[in-house]
Amino acid sequence: MTEDALATFQLKSLSLIKSNFSVGDTTELEIPKETFILTANHSKIDQDIVVVLEINIELPEPKLKVNAAYQGVFTTSSESAEETSDFAKINAPAIIFPSIRYHVRHLTLEAGLPPLLLPLINFTKLKQEN
Repeated sequence: MTEDALATFQLKSLSLIKSNFSVGDTTELEIPKETFILTANHSKIDQDIVVVLEINIELPEPKLKVNAAYQGVFTTSSESAEETSDFAKINAPAIIFPSIRYHVRHLTLEAGLPPLLLPLINFTKLKQEN
């Protein structure tokens, strides 16, 4: 494979770096829409882009709290600051989000609750709105 055929950005690693979960006594779990906060932060170290995507969910009933963060490390051959910034704000979170979504679902299932399935997110649209 030639160097030109390689993608400009490549995933090097994806890791769960934080996971906190607590729930009160309950057998039912109803999730109102827009009950979570999702934040993304990034930094560039040499040819690597480190993106941390964190979710915070807090429901008063049934006293459910979830805080989880995944870190994606991507390598890049791009010299463009704009291209790197767009990747870190749109593509990288879109790559990482399914892991957080699965993790939250799995935590609630393992706790004996109905699965909490986070909605899909269009990160391109989200960036345009902000």
